[in-house]
Amino acid sequence: MSGWHVIRCVVGVGEAGPLLDKLARDKGLWSFYVQKSRHAVADYSRRRPRIVESIESDEVVVLVSDERLDEIFAFCRDELRITDPGRGTIYVSRAAKAVEIGVPAQEM
Repeated sequence: MSGWHVIRCVVGVGEAGPLLDKLARDKGLWSFYVQKSRHAVADYSRRRPRIVESIESDEVVVLVSDERLDEIFAFCRDELRITDPGRGTIYVSRAAKAVEIGVPAQEM
């Protein structure tokens, strides 16, 4: 019995769409979703803290089996250029329970 992992990529707005297309088309992987997030940067140097900047991000969440974890992790890292400074962050955690989503093949 194989286990499952969740890969979570936090990247700039608009960067998730092309990755999702490539995961489906090139890797045959459909177990993913994207959500938006907003992070606030606060300045605590004064008597009252204040919000200095609000940063919006795309968060891509991918469910992947143990057998494909290294392959899909490397694919996401390379496609999103996570190793370049300021490009984003990637996290991996074990999934407690999972159901893989499959899309039936279309007849031509």
